[in-house]
Amino acid sequence: MNFDAGRLGVKKIFRVRHKINEFHPNIVNSHIGGNEYAVIWALTSKGHLIITVHTSPCKAFTARTEGFVRIALKMHKVILVTVSEENHIATKQYFQIGDDQCRVINNGIDINAYYKKPHEKFTFINVARQDLNKNQKLIIDCFSVIHSQYRNTQLILLGDGPEHEHLISQVRDLGLDDVVQLPGNTDNPSAYYAVSDCYLQASHREALPMSVLEAMATGLPIISTDVGGLCDIVHKDNGVLVPDEDKDAYIEGMKQIFNSSEEDLRQYGEASKRYVQAYSSKKMMRQYEALYQEITNNR
Repeated sequence: MNFDAGRLGVKKIFRVRHKINEFHPNIVNSHIGGNEYAVIWALTSKGHLIITVHTSPCKAFTARTEGFVRIALKMHKVILVTVSEENHIATKQYFQIGDDQCRVINNGIDINAYYKKPHEKFTFINVARQDLNKNQKLIIDCFSVIHSQYRNTQLILLGDGPEHEHLISQVRDLGLDDVVQLPGNTDNPSAYYAVSDCYLQASHREALPMSVLEAMATGLPIISTDVGGLCDIVHKDNGVLVPDEDKDAYIEGMKQIFNSSEEDLRQYGEASKRYVQAYSSKKMMRQYEALYQEITNNR
């Protein structure tokens, strides 16, 4: 069912509530845009709600939705699920709740769906919504410096969003049209990871990005800003963490990975693959199933 979460109205609330009730659910698991309607359903029904929190708790909800969530928490009608240990701690502190109302279930991917293919140029890649938070502008600025020193490099920025056209203009202004690809969205990101050598993340805030897990499953080293749950998965043996908006540190990280020997790159990749084993979709599914069963048993 499609709806505009930014325009809440009485008729729409009842329409969405009626649609949910057609399934007679005991538990609803909601994400992002559906949270406001789902929490109203939980407050006006006998069912229970799980909300998966994908980013920092202070940014996860609109002010209006957060108000409803706080009411639902007081009534013990909702459990928040965070996707990283770092965000788990932050969410408990932000809402002043305990482990009974806030759990951590890591994001999961099909770790066997990713592979590598031979290619010529050393390729950096970012796969993300192209917006101000994801900060691809910094990635392009840093790559411009790297490419001026190391000509056998290229950059792939996979995705779309409100900053897409601005990023195209930035690439054009820097004269990087021939070495920076912005192909937009794709149903097959694994094909782009396969011909890449290093994954770049420059977000201002994150919980645990699926794209970083996908890059790790491919066997790529990671360069990322040290925000949210990235410190849970990026370590010295599989990449580099840098302070948010620290352009000089980011460039040094890119130089470090580019100048690594083939053996060092192999070891980075093996470490990434080793860490990502804890983030399989099968494990995530089992943890959600256990939570659903727990709630059902406690009814």
